[in-house]
Amino acid sequence: MEEDILSLQARLSALKSKIRKCNDDLVDIRFMAKRNEDKRYENLLNRPIQQFTTKVSIYQREIDNIKLDMKMRQEEADVNDFLYKCKIAGLKAKIKVFQENLDFFLRERYRREAV
Repeated sequence: MEEDILSLQARLSALKSKIRKCNDDLVDIRFMAKRNEDKRYENLLNRPIQQFTTKVSIYQREIDNIKLDMKMRQEEADVNDFLYKCKIAGLKAKIKVFQENLDFFLRERYRREAV
């Protein structure tokens, strides 16, 4: 379980890095487009801008899916931890009842032997 979460965190980090790279490239392209007033050049740059925007959207969706997966795994781990604690509490209660019954029977036995 821990390895799965670490793997998801690594993927998440890699995707965030890709998004930063795309955003940096996008800023560079837009800067070049503003510097050059030629419409043909600007139109030529629109295609990569759309591609970067699409990539960023895809990466963001993947990040959202990873975060959701991580949240679900954490909730599953929390439920398993809760169930484990319930089992422990149940066993402790059974041990306590058993100990009380044992103490009662031992007291009765000693009382009968003393009489």
